[in-house]
Amino acid sequence: MSKVRIGVIGCGVISDLTVWGYREDERVRIHAVCDSDKGKAETKAREWGAEKVYTDYRQLLGDKGVEAVEIITPHHLHCPMTVDAARAGKHISVQKPMARTVSECREMIAAADAAKVILRVNDPYVFYPPIVKAKQMIESGEIGAVSMIRVRTTVGSMDCGWKVDPSAWMWRFDKTTSGGGNMLDDMHHKFAVALFLGGDVEKVSAFIENRDFFVDAPATVMWKHKADQRYGVMECVHASDLYIKTKYYNCEERFEITGSRGILWVTRCTGQLMDIPALIMCRDGETCGYNDIPAEWEEGFKGSNRHFIDCLLEGSSPHLSGDEAVKIMQFALSTYASDDAQAPINPESIT
Repeated sequence: MSKVRIGVIGCGVISDLTVWGYREDERVRIHAVCDSDKGKAETKAREWGAEKVYTDYRQLLGDKGVEAVEIITPHHLHCPMTVDAARAGKHISVQKPMARTVSECREMIAAADAAKVILRVNDPYVFYPPIVKAKQMIESGEIGAVSMIRVRTTVGSMDCGWKVDPSAWMWRFDKTTSGGGNMLDDMHHKFAVALFLGGDVEKVSAFIENRDFFVDAPATVMWKHKADQRYGVMECVHASDLYIKTKYYNCEERFEITGSRGILWVTRCTGQLMDIPALIMCRDGETCGYNDIPAEWEEGFKGSNRHFIDCLLEGSSPHLSGDEAVKIMQFALSTYASDDAQAPINPESIT
């Protein structure tokens, strides 16, 4: 079987995680690597076994050996790179968030549709095994009718996990390049999970502090799903002196899903705050921990990679599709609109 040939655009700190699954999948070969920093591109090409190195993504798109691209660049580059990739006939996986605005997302979808190429937005949280298992348990009725989804994110001390060069973050603090603060960045993962577990949302209310500094915390976001009597709450806080056990970013996440018969907890993703199973269910007076589920954060990235390759080989529809990613963008951006208006916002009104 011939291997799918991938071109990777962007070699920043997250790139090793983003391509991990490709490197383990016998169906794939990383054919080319591109970064404006030639040294970074050459280093990753050696590590990943890539044949070609480019410093201009347009040259990579002109490489006939590349069948699909993985775009891992700052947010303002997602739209132009995706449109150019579609016009070059390449299938596209682009890092979350899809873009800076809903209109940019629509432009990307239109370009992919016109070129008849697959476009998906890469968000590994919806492929993280404990969250996938929780979704399966909800759908099979394990906890009854779901009424509440609660999401907690705590950003802890910098004295843990990755040591990221501050210069690599500077573009995030400029809204012309980032499109917003942390509600559009890291919280994208949490909004994706909320929609994955609870379905579409019809109303959002938010209270957000420190929006001028990218931090977007402390913050509380509340929403109502379109499903009858189903709600959600998200909390984001910074605890600068809290040590979090993590190999990666200095944060931890927890998810709580309450149903009419029981409760599910996903107790970790990026970091591990508590030494307990990654997935726990309380039902019928008993508590069960699931210790046999792969729970390292990189597992979500691997699953996301495998899914993209499945879609390329089978011609199937991806998750997150462009339309799904637009709903997440609308969800995220509606938090700012609600905080501005001090009123509930329908995410679909964000255009």
